[in-house]
Amino acid sequence: MAVDVKSIYLMTKAFIPGIIKRRAGSIINIASVAGLLGDYSMPAYNAAKGAVVNLVRSMALDYGPYGIRVNNINPGVTNTPMFKGNPETVKQSYRDASPLKRIAEPEEIANVAYFLVSEEASAITGQNIGASMGYGIWSGQPKQ
Repeated sequence: MAVDVKSIYLMTKAFIPGIIKRRAGSIINIASVAGLLGDYSMPAYNAAKGAVVNLVRSMALDYGPYGIRVNNINPGVTNTPMFKGNPETVKQSYRDASPLKRIAEPEEIANVAYFLVSEEASAITGQNIGASMGYGIWSGQPKQ
């Protein structure tokens, strides 16, 4: 909770007065698809990311009147150095579980952030934007 939630709260608290003075801005947090769904053996992580998922909604309500947009990016597994350290069997299991049959690259997550701060996203606030390679779109029912 300290890393995933409190850090976002404290960082926002530090910067929000200056953003309010400008009466415009965009705050982007990184949550996770794990904040939208449950996972086996990860209740603390899911709870922390779930808090970030809902924090964005409250922040959007509080700061919207100042022209500030607040959104989350919810990535799935991403090809970071930490993920690359997994055995090939683990990496393949994640590729197999993705409808797109691949792992997101960090640049793809950055592209979502770039869009969210752009004028093209000027009507988007309080949203959790998935960048998960399709994780979370499946109900769990078997293929028929």
